[in-house]
Amino acid sequence: MWPYTFEVDPSWKPAVVAVLDQPMPTAVIAPPTGGTNARALVASQDGTIAIYQVGGLATVADASADEIKRVGEVKVGRNPVCLAYEKGSKDSFIAACRGDREIVWVQIAGDYGSVTRTLRDNRLIDPVYVEKQDTHGTEAAIITVADFKGRKVVNYRYSDAVFATNGGARFGMGADGNDQFECGGFLELPGSPFCVCATNVN
Repeated sequence: MWPYTFEVDPSWKPAVVAVLDQPMPTAVIAPPTGGTNARALVASQDGTIAIYQVGGLATVADASADEIKRVGEVKVGRNPVCLAYEKGSKDSFIAACRGDREIVWVQIAGDYGSVTRTLRDNRLIDPVYVEKQDTHGTEAAIITVADFKGRKVVNYRYSDAVFATNGGARFGMGADGNDQFECGGFLELPGSPFCVCATNVN
């Protein structure tokens, strides 16, 4: 059954609380949890990620326009077209920066943000989407990237792999186990992927 339109049930229609100027927005992400300290993030084409206080939009209190405002920013690569929270974290996210062909990790602390790592790889031609995978049984930090013009999806690992339910063996990244990233392979496609949802089930 399809949901009703707002005309059928006007009580479901969202109310506009505030309108703020954001130059050339390219991506947005809402906080994964609520509360008075919740922050929303809005990216601009020049690589600025604006940090917004959202007030009552993230609490049970009435939303007030005065409580919704820009409180900080952090710079990443140009044209960040995708923002994705790291699964299991409420204060770090990953940005796919199409203009500089890079993936950037950002940590948020209140009204401030800082870049914690950056992935650049000549295999990435046009990264437009990134998602951190779920892993079960094997502990590892893995992202999957949709490469639009490259017509492929690519996996990268950025932590040791621990076979937690299979003896506990640990494997680092790269030939000597000390690299920052490791490409886990790619899947070529007949078209241009713009979104991906991935998980590791074993």
